[in-house]
Amino acid sequence: MSTDSERPALSDTTTRVGHAVPESVLRRGGRLVWRSLRMHPWAHGAGIMGANVFALAVVGFTVVIGRITDEVIVPGLDGDGVSRQSLLGAVAAVMAVGLIRAVSIMVRRWFNMLATARTQRTWRRAVTDRFLDVPLAFHQRRPAGQLLAHADADVEVATTMLKPLAFSLSVIVLAVASLVSLLMVHILFAAVAVVMFPTLTLLNRRFTRMVEAPAAEGQEAVGVLSGIAHESLDGALVVKTLGREGAEVERFSDAARVLRGHRLTVGGLRSRYAPLYYSLPQLGIIVLLLIGVWLVDGGSVTIGDVVRAMSLFSILTLPMEILGYLFQEMPRSVVAMDRIDGVIAEPTETQSEL
Repeated sequence: MSTDSERPALSDTTTRVGHAVPESVLRRGGRLVWRSLRMHPWAHGAGIMGANVFALAVVGFTVVIGRITDEVIVPGLDGDGVSRQSLLGAVAAVMAVGLIRAVSIMVRRWFNMLATARTQRTWRRAVTDRFLDVPLAFHQRRPAGQLLAHADADVEVATTMLKPLAFSLSVIVLAVASLVSLLMVHILFAAVAVVMFPTLTLLNRRFTRMVEAPAAEGQEAVGVLSGIAHESLDGALVVKTLGREGAEVERFSDAARVLRGHRLTVGGLRSRYAPLYYSLPQLGIIVLLLIGVWLVDGGSVTIGDVVRAMSLFSILTLPMEILGYLFQEMPRSVVAMDRIDGVIAEPTETQSEL
């Protein structure tokens, strides 16, 4: 049974699927995240701390690579060579930063998944507890498949956007640290980042607005399909006795086609936006290379500075993809959360009698 301290956090906002929702997806997604953070702050906090350490280690790694390029690689290839001490120092620096990154990744993944699993447990208990408290009429109005979808599929989908949460929040630290690092190299390198990050943000916001409606309809269709499946299984003898197999198969096929249509709509939108989103960091690397060649030729920066900036952009690709995944999953998660809230907001038997 869920604790009393958990119930207020679960019922902060009650919306129903199919009703007009004036709030944006981003605001509702932020509320979902905040509710999970309040329920399990320590697990989330440890995961976010590990992610932020990883972000700083990523920027530090590019600084180390840049200095090694200027002080070890370039002199070793074009000059008189480098000393054994310099070579060992470079190896030690790379290993130290790599160790920090490895430990921070383990901390981030472990505690973020722990927070997600605990949130699933809390919300699933809240739903099943409400199933026990509501009047019998609530169960009579809903097929078993829909109830199962609330306790299983909806909880799973609602917590999907929590899985990349720690990594996504660390993108803020990564963006600030990257911008400072690029400014220390050259202002033109920083200008490329200033153009890229807002562009990615605009693409994310446009995608979330367009995908909200089909995502909501798709999640609703999951419950309908589950309900039909359980009705057919529970009434298998009646269906066979009356010779209704064909009608039941057709009803299930119609529901499956509806779900398939909604999923294809969401997939089509994602296929149009994903290439744009994922190609922007790569385009930024090409622009940095062109600018870097020009600046190196003019003596404004060194080869190591260019390598440092390009390494930073190449590493930024993965965090930005993770952030994009969070925004892509946000519409489905908030819709599933609306369905969970709809169950939790149902009056209990005692309340209905009063």
